Amino acid sequence: MMTQPIFDMHAVAAEEFVTEDLSQGLLDRLMDSLRAVGLTAEYLDLYPRDLSLYELQLLAIARALILRPRLVVFDEPVKLLHARQRGDMLMLINRLRADFGFSALLTSSN
Repeated sequence: MMTQPIFDMHAVAAEEFVTEDLSQGLLDRLMDSLRAVGLTAEYLDLYPRDLSLYELQLLAIARALILRPRLVVFDEPVKLLHARQRGDMLMLINRLRADFGFSALLTSSN
């Protein structure tokens, strides 16, 4: 996913799913996914440059959850985060696994 500054997060979040408008079911899934990771709909009106790295990670996870996957691969999900955010991210992934029923594969070079 390339986060170009000319697109707001609404466009980025639904990039693969949109021809012209989001269907109501897909929009509901997007909102559910955002809430699950702790973001609000207001984030969709922001641009990538307006978000912290942690918030971008959360949005990427929410975006993946729209499809209700059985497996999510997290490629170094905490590498660039601060120490406190690392713990929060790992706890969030664990909670989301239970809530959404997916398996998770995490990679790390640490």
